[in-house]
Amino acid sequence: MDSKAGRYKRLSDVYLSLAFVYLPLLVALISTGAINPSSFIDPKLLYYTPGLWEKSGTSFWSAFLFETPFALMRGFSWYILVLAIALFLIFSLRSRLQYIKTRKC
Repeated sequence: MDSKAGRYKRLSDVYLSLAFVYLPLLVALISTGAINPSSFIDPKLLYYTPGLWEKSGTSFWSAFLFETPFALMRGFSWYILVLAIALFLIFSLRSRLQYIKTRKC
């Protein structure tokens, strides 16, 4: 039983370590301006095509549809870091609870 409990404890420690490794990266990206949280409120900030919002008709739609995948990657790819941190914390907690449960047996 000790080896099984020890495995859950090590797993919990690894997940917690991974969460704390990604956290400074997220903070650094926000503090350097590489991540702009205000773009979530105003998605127009993600589009870099000059004069995009002044165009109309077919020229607007072709420029808009061409730029949209890049804008989505630019604006929302950092959510992967947030999701990874949250999942590592959840996995760490679940492993820790399993460790406690296994230790009691």
